[in-house]
Amino acid sequence: MLKGVRDLARVHTARAIEVLFEIMDDSDANKQARIAAAKELLDRGYGRPPQDIQVGGLETIVINLKKKAT
Repeated sequence: MLKGVRDLARVHTARAIEVLFEIMDDSDANKQARIAAAKELLDRGYGRPPQDIQVGGLETIVINLKKKAT
């Protein structure tokens, strides 16, 4: 079922990107909405940045949260 929902949502990807751009580009829109739209566009275009997590003392583990393309 999840695959079916995912496939249905992907049909609207181009329009969703257009809407995000319209919000980001609208100087009359709420600044928080514009920032959120810009962030969503950047996350989709470039992926989310890796996050460092401190674990017990001086060790650092880098976890890449990018989702694999399916």
